[in-house]
Amino acid sequence: MKFEIKKIFTKKRIVIGIALAVLIILAVGLFGVYKNKKIKQQLTQEGFTQDYKNPSLTNAKSESDWQAYQNSAFSYSLNYPKDWHIFADDADTTALTEVDLGNGEKAKQGSSVFWSNKDSIEYAEESRPQDFRLVGMIMYEKTDTDIDQLAVSLGFTQEVGTQSFVFQAGNLIGKEYLSLGTTDSSPRSAIIFKNSDQFYVFHLAFTENDQDSLRTMEEIVGTFRLDE
Repeated sequence: MKFEIKKIFTKKRIVIGIALAVLIILAVGLFGVYKNKKIKQQLTQEGFTQDYKNPSLTNAKSESDWQAYQNSAFSYSLNYPKDWHIFADDADTTALTEVDLGNGEKAKQGSSVFWSNKDSIEYAEESRPQDFRLVGMIMYEKTDTDIDQLAVSLGFTQEVGTQSFVFQAGNLIGKEYLSLGTTDSSPRSAIIFKNSDQFYVFHLAFTENDQDSLRTMEEIVGTFRLDE
């Protein structure tokens, strides 16, 4: 009889232990869903999200008022505001350098170009003008990879509430990605296009991703096109 009681008690402890483990797993899972939902809600409340963007429809700019930039190495061009400056010291080289994207993933990277509303981008954090804007573009080369996969490799994951939507540029379609950044009101952002195994990744560099900066990047990237 004592053996049977002990056996029943042991079974009860096992059942209770399993139940507690299941509850913990469910709680963790629900918290993850809640956190992801909350992050997306924060981004939406800040007005950063929508399903589709075509800057040429909502922010039409006369190209005659903008400067033109053409990259012969990777056959693309775009326009940028006439009072902006371009920094493209290594933009015309086709030699890309292999980099580690993490988790054992490798890609080639290079040919960076920057556009800014200031004539210098060499600012220390404390001396940077408040209205400083800097848009960057970096080339990536990676085989057997789509746009979403590259975005994940660059840190735009579900864990940080990433949202993506279609982005229409001059003569091709890419995707814009938004995720929670250092604060609720300044998310990280990138606009990515793909041509064969090459990726054109635009981002806001060294500046807060506030809505004005984000809108400026979208207007510039909206003129991006591949040259035939």
